[in-house]
Amino acid sequence: MKRAFTPEALPPNPAIDFNKKLVERLSNASFALGSLDGLSKVPGLEMLLSQYERKEAVFSSQIEGSQSTLNDLLAYEDNDASKVHEDVVEVSNYMTALTYGFERLLKDGFPLSLRLIKEMHGKLLPDGRGSIKTIGEFKHAQNWLGGTSLKNAVFIPTPPHETLPAMGELEKFINDKSHGLPTLIVAGLAHVQFETIHPFVDGNGRLGRMLISLILCEAGLLKEPSLYLSSFFKANRAAYYEKLQGVRLNGDWEAWLDFFLECVEVTATNAVEAATHINEVYKRDRSELTASGKGSHGVLRTHECMFGRIFANAGQIANVSGLSIPTVHTALQTLVEFGILEETTGKQRGKRYLYNEIHSALTLELGDFTFSKRTL
Repeated sequence: MKRAFTPEALPPNPAIDFNKKLVERLSNASFALGSLDGLSKVPGLEMLLSQYERKEAVFSSQIEGSQSTLNDLLAYEDNDASKVHEDVVEVSNYMTALTYGFERLLKDGFPLSLRLIKEMHGKLLPDGRGSIKTIGEFKHAQNWLGGTSLKNAVFIPTPPHETLPAMGELEKFINDKSHGLPTLIVAGLAHVQFETIHPFVDGNGRLGRMLISLILCEAGLLKEPSLYLSSFFKANRAAYYEKLQGVRLNGDWEAWLDFFLECVEVTATNAVEAATHINEVYKRDRSELTASGKGSHGVLRTHECMFGRIFANAGQIANVSGLSIPTVHTALQTLVEFGILEETTGKQRGKRYLYNEIHSALTLELGDFTFSKRTL
């Protein structure tokens, strides 16, 4: 049987070899991250970020085995009882934990600390898989990765009695600037260390991915939590686990960082393209409504609210918009006639509406965005 592994405290010793390739990766990732941070000037950023949070919650949970999709999450938020199952509750909890962490960090000025990580764990697993385990506490029993038991495990993380000291060292590394390492490198190193310690009985992978964005925001590299890496990790899952294990077995930090920085570059570039496209769709649709003479206050307000939700019924739009139900019904029908929204049920009662083109852009994991036949 393999022995439990406790990693050495960071930074790595021997020091990371910042070879030419790694320096170039770091430069490209930093540039892409700067472009992503520039989205803070985009109108409607808060609505865009809420959609990215949903996408991140879905993909990060899928890496851990969840079968829930973005459609399931949207239906769950729409109070569709037929879609309430364990996986989608788990994804919703991910969003709650993510939002909680960033609000504590950015709005409340709470430090990036073990206490915050434990609080986020409590939000992540109040129900859904793992809810019967110890919530908001580090593990009291040995966990393992791969296999069906400790006997045939692929990897056995830090034992319980060494977890708190190891996490204390990680907290110290994240907040200690004297090592002089770039923040992106700190985030990449911290993610591996967290995953290797695996401090909780459950929820480690999801929290470890949240930690990356928390570090970048706390350091000021991002004004808003807009970098979500799970779509790349999911699309390259085998390489992701291989690089993590390469650090544990061989101390190959350089290979991991090369992979991680590529992930940041691709994901940030992808997010900028997606956000630009989504924003152009929103502005185009608004211009069409205004130019047609049908852009009444009710129609434009309903359009704005649908942009923030993507999937909703008339009652939900009325609640958030301040408009009457009849006004919302009329506005939704106008948006359907313009091809902006799609009614998804085909029924006369209980109608639900989808902002189809924005939904399509968000559900793409990586790569080019397919533009609508309606001209931008």
